[in-house]
Amino acid sequence: MSGLSPETVSRTIGRIYDCAVDPTMWEPMMCDLRDQMNLAYVQIFLMPDGLNLASAVNLGTPWDTTALDAFRPIARDAPGLQALLSRPIDQPTSQYDVVSEAEFQTTDFYRHWVQPQSLRDNPYTALLARPKMQAGIVATTYATRDLITQAERDAIRFYAPHIRRALLISEMLDEGRLQLQLYRAVLDTLTVGVFMVDEDARIVLSNGTGDAMLGTTGPLGEVSGRLWPHSALHRPALHDAILRASRDNGDGLGTWGNGIALPASDGAISIAYVLPLGRSERRRALGPGHAAVFVTDRSGARPPAAEVLTAMTGLTMAEARVALAVAEGRTTADIAHEMDISVHTLRKHLANIYEKTGLATQSALGAFINRFRLPLA
Repeated sequence: MSGLSPETVSRTIGRIYDCAVDPTMWEPMMCDLRDQMNLAYVQIFLMPDGLNLASAVNLGTPWDTTALDAFRPIARDAPGLQALLSRPIDQPTSQYDVVSEAEFQTTDFYRHWVQPQSLRDNPYTALLARPKMQAGIVATTYATRDLITQAERDAIRFYAPHIRRALLISEMLDEGRLQLQLYRAVLDTLTVGVFMVDEDARIVLSNGTGDAMLGTTGPLGEVSGRLWPHSALHRPALHDAILRASRDNGDGLGTWGNGIALPASDGAISIAYVLPLGRSERRRALGPGHAAVFVTDRSGARPPAAEVLTAMTGLTMAEARVALAVAEGRTTADIAHEMDISVHTLRKHLANIYEKTGLATQSALGAFINRFRLPLA
């Protein structure tokens, strides 16, 4: 992956998850990403009112603040901006995938903002696409280097679900901002359920909100000391995510545990996110255990079907979109056209889906997917 060593990848993922409990780590973590890929700067944009960069809150590496402030009022004039912002999540897209470089260089936006800063490409990757929150990461290159490579896109795509998980958990913890000394008294002030668990999902520590979620009517129970989703359909996904998160630094966690739906008996849906604690002192300050499970019943935290599917099956975001389209009865030609991929690439996605789900036909896949969708209606 972009020539990065396993040690570099493991270190970076660890730093990403440290950001979930210590927001001061976002800048050094993104400086690390910037230097790994020889970028000019890296920015995460959080857009609470839709795809509107002008009102976005951003986290990022150091850059000329005057230039960044000047970008906001003219952001809407950036060629191809709306096409970039509307791309599916976890799919890095170069500025020049949506507009040619020659055409881009004739625009006022290029002459007045891009060229004076000696910049070139502006790849964007959507991290969240929800009604009340949009988020994405921008990895901008200098004019002196080549366009973003496929290997670099693969690296961004690999890191994206880890960054999304850290952002969402950090948002949940903002209700009672951690001071890196999260003892039981502080955990109990949070309105989100928190469970510290070992790799077998045995509960080591839980907060008051989490305790209230355990019972016969809520989304979770406790069986032989283990955190136990009442939904047999969703139970393996949570337990597998906990097991993955408990190993090493969570390198293999990926999309697993990134928005697992937990239905209750009354039809309400809670959402779980799993955070690896690993060897990090910052994350282990949350409390004892190998992993932390955060559960919220806020409707605004409910992820779209594709995110739920990736969390429960380990499919990539592209594979999840293919699987959902198949479940809707769409033809392969229509799916390939809508996703702007070749039929050959689509068939590769299907082969990967079959391998991960143990299925062999599109009809069986459609039935399998609709089993997941029914509890989320």
